Amino acid sequence: MKIKDLIIIALITVLFLGALTPLDTQHFQYELIRSVTSADTPLDLTSAGDFASKPSDAIPLKTTSGGAGHGGNIAEIVFMADVPGSFTYTIQAWRKGNGMARIIATSVATTGTQEVVVFPDGGSTAFNWVDQIAAPTTNWMTPATSSDETGSNNVASIFVDLNGYEFVRVEFTSFTTVTACKAYISYR
Repeated sequence: MKIKDLIIIALITVLFLGALTPLDTQHFQYELIRSVTSADTPLDLTSAGDFASKPSDAIPLKTTSGGAGHGGNIAEIVFMADVPGSFTYTIQAWRKGNGMARIIATSVATTGTQEVVVFPDGGSTAFNWVDQIAAPTTNWMTPATSSDETGSNNVASIFVDLNGYEFVRVEFTSFTTVTACKAYISYR
């Protein structure tokens, strides 16, 4: 057998073994973005939209489990509220160290009847998952999408391409019946 034949056999073997290895996507547990007990005053982008004015409750995005900084391509955001009702939310983002606030998406979320049985953050107060998120208005490079715009009594999510941004915050406004809300993020 010639060297050329051995090299070809070695390459085929490597490719075959590589095909047997499953692809893996980074998976992150849900992390609390914000928990509020009253509606927010909207961020004033005319005077407080720069990085230096970024609210202290904006969270740094993750790269690896436990690491800070951006790295996940897609963020999944889920919501819960204390009682049946609805609220308006706005997802905001900032780059690291400089730049203006960006509004990723705004929409209305409505709670369903599916109770939160196990909280991602270990909480225990009675909450219900949001099961309906209206099609979001996006001001972003790639549209944010809702997993459920009609309310199927299943957990609804917003999926967002983070586009290299480093910090995220969810602002809650216009409560209807709801008196407390939480938002969680996970990365894909």
